[in-house]
Parts: sequence; C-alpha cells; structure tokens
Amino acid sequence: MPKDIGRITPADEYLIHQIANTFDVTGQSDLGWTEKIWGTFGRKDGSLQCDLGIGKYPNRDVIDGFAGCARGVEQWTVRASRSLSSKPDSLDIGPLRYEIVEPLTAVRAVLEPNDAQPVSFDLVFTAHLPPFFEDRDHAVQGGRVVTDVVRWHQAGTVEGRIWVDGEEIDVRPDEWFAFRDRSWGVRQFVGAPPPDVASSDRSTYMNNLHVQWSPLVLKRRDGSHYELQYYFRDAGSEQTHFSAHINEADGTQIPVQRIESRVHYARHNRGFLGGTVLAHLADGVRTFHVNPASDTGFRLGPALYFGWNGEYHGSWKGDGHLAGEYVADCEKEIDALANPIWQGRDRILEVREGDAHGYGVLEHMLIGDWHELIDDAN
Repeated sequence: MPKDIGRITPADEYLIHQIANTFDVTGQSDLGWTEKIWGTFGRKDGSLQCDLGIGKYPNRDVIDGFAGCARGVEQWTVRASRSLSSKPDSLDIGPLRYEIVEPLTAVRAVLEPNDAQPVSFDLVFTAHLPPFFEDRDHAVQGGRVVTDVVRWHQAGTVEGRIWVDGEEIDVRPDEWFAFRDRSWGVRQFVGAPPPDVASSDRSTYMNNLHVQWSPLVLKRRDGSHYELQYYFRDAGSEQTHFSAHINEADGTQIPVQRIESRVHYARHNRGFLGGTVLAHLADGVRTFHVNPASDTGFRLGPALYFGWNGEYHGSWKGDGHLAGEYVADCEKEIDALANPIWQGRDRILEVREGDAHGYGVLEHMLIGDWHELIDDAN
C-alpha cells in the first residue's frame, strides 16, 4: 500500500469520495475531528426516556458511545469504546448497535443486555419530518478554530421494547416521540485537554453561559407537522452562536432572526421550569409556550459530555471497554454551581403555539449570574 494513501474499506467501492484519499483518512489531522450520532426517545408524559450517542474519531482510532434510560430522578448509563480500526465500517460498540434501515427515514438503535447495567432496548425510529440543517457552528479560541461543526436533526416516532431493571416496557408510536441528529467536524471537549497549551483551558467556556438547544415538533389541527428548532450560546456580553428556523414538512426552512427566551430556572439546581419562547421572524413574532413534561431528563454528564470523572469523549481506552453506573437520585448529586456538568440533560417538553400542540427536547445549561432567569421560589 502506498504510504500516502489510506486502507481500502467497503465504502471506497462507491462513487462518493470528496478528497483524494480513501474513506480511511479524513481531510485534516485535527484530533477534535468527530462524526456524531445522537438520539433521544421519550414517552410523551415524561415518565421514561432513553438516549443513545455514538462518536467516531478517526484521527484517534477511537469509536465510542453511550446509551441508557432515565426514569424520574433515576438514571442508568452504559458506555462503550473500542478501536475504530478493528472494525472501521461497523457501528457496533460492545452492546451498542446502530443500524441505518432506510437512509434519512428510519434507523434502529439497540442497547443489548450487558454487564454494565440492567438496562437494554431495541427501538426503531421512523421520521415524520425531513432532516433539517442548522447553521454552521464555528468558533475560534486563542487563534485556533476549536469548533467547526455542521449538524442536521430530524423528528420522528419510535416503537420497540425497553427493559429497565427487570421490567419490560412496550414502546408505542402514539405514546412516544423521538429526535435524532447527525453532526461532523471539529469539536471541543474531545479527549483530555492538553496540559501545555494556554488556550486549552476549557474552564473559560464554563464561567458565564446560558445554552439552549431545542427541536420542538408540533401538530396542527389539520394533521400537518412543523417544528421550531433553535440553538444559542449566550455568554452574557456576547452571543457566541445562534441558529433558529421554523421548519415545514415540505422541507421549507424559515429563518428566525432572534429567539427571546422568556423562561425560568430553579435556583437550587438550575433546572428548567418552562415559560415562553418568542421567535422573531422578518414578518412578525410567533409565540411558543414550553413546559417540562416531568422531572425526568437524561443527564449528559454520565455520557461523558464536558468530561466525567476525568473522562472525555474520544479518549483511547483500548478494545472492548465497557463501563457505566446507576444513579438513584440525580437531583441529590447536583451542585449546579460547583459542578455544572450535572445541568446538561435532554429534557422532555410539551409545547403549544395557538391551536398547535406537540413535544420536544431541550438541552440547557445556565452557569454564572443570571438572576433575571432564576425563580427564587424554586
């Protein structure tokens, strides 16, 4: 094999190359280069929720993932990792499995019975809206591009089975909903921060921050579906990222110029309490009322987002790594100011706009002094 050409894999059979190399090689050598799969599957009443995520890090020879369930304040989390090169074209990582049933339409997410936690599931996602791109997420820190990510997300239904601590749950499309996304590019918080680079101090990212990422799908009286999807990172003095659209079932995307998030958080744990989201468009303002369906929400800290007990996505752990834990009461573990990692979670929401009604998921963090958003009574 020539020294400047990667290995041949089955993907190289197809006429889909974008660079003058094989699919074994990325177009750049940044260790933060990542391809991500994420999905959340929630019961509409908020009583049970499952998450799955997979990350591929070709410049680290790592593919890893997480899966688990949240029920009330309980959470079971399973994590797995292996070398990417051992099976470069497989999305199987220990007990985690992800299958593309029909591209852009249906996927299967599986967490097999495992030795880490007494939780497993076999779920099939079916889209009821097309995939929609968000605006590119691009950020520079210390003269280096630390984030350059493109992402699309998709709303759908889900059906299958879940097994939690010996109980089998039937997942029915009329009682559940789901979202998934795909993203790729250079990301932050991949691997442990290098000790000899000044700009790698990631704590500066977490000093004063309000983050909301939310897809909300609604059904009109005539049966048609649409969604509001928005993402902002607000550092107080500046908004470091913003993307928002009204997305219609025919693929139309209507840009939202500004999101006015009139919501509140609990003081004791910075948990989301609900409120009103105003979407400012070029021709007017649309009002969405959002409220948590329950206290349930899949915590992303144990899934290694932002680091977890010194562990990070993309870190080399060898082949066949399997870990996880059960947290009986996530609320008791939270010190939102001292350990903001516990804040980030996929929270099931109920949403209304006029006569339209639906459900969504919110990922949020509120770090620092945001007194105008804090409800002192909670």
